[in-house]
Amino acid sequence: MVQCPAQCSDKVGSIWGTGIYTDDSSICRAGLHSGTIKNDGGKALVIRKPPLEYYVASEKTGIFSLEMKNSASSSFCVTVPSSTHEKMALEWDKAKFAQGHEEKTDLSSFI
Repeated sequence: MVQCPAQCSDKVGSIWGTGIYTDDSSICRAGLHSGTIKNDGGKALVIRKPPLEYYVASEKTGIFSLEMKNSASSSFCVTVPSSTHEKMALEWDKAKFAQGHEEKTDLSSFI
């Protein structure tokens, strides 16, 4: 699960695909494109998928995606997290903290 910042449509980042995106696509821009989040930010659940042979370009919600042919190593889709997903993420964070694993993951390159 990721927390996308406000004004994500103003950030630099490309996306390839429609609905299912290449693994190097901007997560938050994919969330905007798919309609999962709005430009004021929000939480998004990222689900890893196998690669596609072809990623279709489109324009949705004012965001343009690009096409790509079979060069991604994996794919993902973005959806709205349920309360169960949020509880699982919270429990996972608690478990990491309890084990002393407080490392931070920098996701800014995906935004």
